Amino acid sequence: MRKPMRWQFSLAAAVYITLWLYYDRSGDAVQSICAAVFHECGHLLALVCLRDTPQKLCFGVYGMRIERAETTRLSYAKELLCAAAGPAANVLLALLLLLWRGGSARARRGVQINLLLAAFNLTPIRPLDGGAILYALLCRRFLPDEAQKISKKAAACTVVPLAAVGILLFIRGRRDYTLFLSSLYVVLLLLPSISI
Repeated sequence: MRKPMRWQFSLAAAVYITLWLYYDRSGDAVQSICAAVFHECGHLLALVCLRDTPQKLCFGVYGMRIERAETTRLSYAKELLCAAAGPAANVLLALLLLLWRGGSARARRGVQINLLLAAFNLTPIRPLDGGAILYALLCRRFLPDEAQKISKKAAACTVVPLAAVGILLFIRGRRDYTLFLSSLYVVLLLLPSISI
C-alpha cells in the first residue's frame, strides 16, 4: 500500500505570499496563485490517472513542486502527458474564464495570467514542463544521453534571447517587470541545467 502524499509549505513561501497578497492592489496575486494551484492540480490529476501517486507537494518561494518516488518510472509517452497536463489545465481555466465572465476586466486578466503561466512553463528548459516534454519526445527517437545534450542546447538557445529581451525592457524602463523577473528566474535558478 502506497503512503499518502505529504505536503511541505516553507516559511519563506508563507511570508512571500502574505506580503504579495497584502501589497497587491491589482488583484493579480489571487489570480496568479489560483492559476498556479490549478496548474499543479493538472499534473496531480494526470499522475493519479496514470497510477503514479506523488510523494510530496512542496510549496516554496519559487512556486510549487511535485516530488515523485525515484523507484516509479513512467514511459516517455506518459511522462509527456504528465508534463503537458499543467499547461493544459491553465489553458482550460482560461477558456472557462472566457466563457463564464469573458466581458469583465478581471476575467480578461485571469485569461492573460493563465495563458502566460502556460506559455512560461512550456519553455523548453528543464525542470519546466516544456523541457520535460522536449526531453520525453527526444528520448523516443534518441538515446537518453543524446536527448539530454540536445535538450540542453535548446535550453541555452531559449534562455539567451529571453534574458536579453527581459534586460532590454528593464533598461528601457517598462513598468511591467514580468519578463525581466522571469528571465532572471530562468537564468539564475536553471543555469546548471543549461550548461553545454
